[in-house]
Amino acid sequence: MVDNFMTEWEQRERRPPLVLVDSYGNKGKGFMPAYFVSAFWCVLFNGLCGRIGLLHLHMAECGSVLRKGLLVWLARLLKVPAVVHIHAAEFIDFYATLPRVLQRIVSATLRYATRCIVLGTTYREYFINVVGLDASRVEIVFNGVPDPNIQRQAPRPTTCELLFAGVLNERKGLQDLLTALASDRLRHGPWHLAIAGNGDDTPFRKQSEMTGLADKITFHGWTAPSKITTCLPLRTCWFCHPATKACRW
Repeated sequence: MVDNFMTEWEQRERRPPLVLVDSYGNKGKGFMPAYFVSAFWCVLFNGLCGRIGLLHLHMAECGSVLRKGLLVWLARLLKVPAVVHIHAAEFIDFYATLPRVLQRIVSATLRYATRCIVLGTTYREYFINVVGLDASRVEIVFNGVPDPNIQRQAPRPTTCELLFAGVLNERKGLQDLLTALASDRLRHGPWHLAIAGNGDDTPFRKQSEMTGLADKITFHGWTAPSKITTCLPLRTCWFCHPATKACRW
């Protein structure tokens, strides 16, 4: 998602420029503490030099709260506005298991942020009513994906092509999707589902087989973002280029 932010910002030539500082390591690889120390000193040095207009922090749960919390306090000392973008799917459970004193520290840290961004109305109400944040400082920004700008349709007009792209687990809703498609109203409909994502697909394959939908579902495994649209078939027509299959219509 950060890559999406950076790409969109650069393509639209927005100002000021964004500088990405990795505090965790490339996709979680490498020695994480070294990345964090490097990011901390980068923020400290540039903050002292007056080069930071806004510090945008992406926070999850557990260790991420500690790392990004320290950066929030650093931003406060540097008098740099900080926005905390909370993506934690399990923050509620994490916060509930903390001792009361640690809950107060986390709450105080988030209150020092200029703004806290959450992903939906439920989380906004939670951070206001439970964590104790000021309602005027909590904003909702829904997750989004870039427009692939590709016209891909089903090979037959009567077939509805569906795509699920995400981690293969119950929390992402794949089990619910398969249950809905197996209902009497939908199971015999003209549709096909493509599933792309990492994780154990065994329980979902078994679910599709037990519900008699195996022949209408294709599992593609992990797929690079740039290749996601290839999971859907490309319709060709009279207007399509014979070599590239790109529709000129």
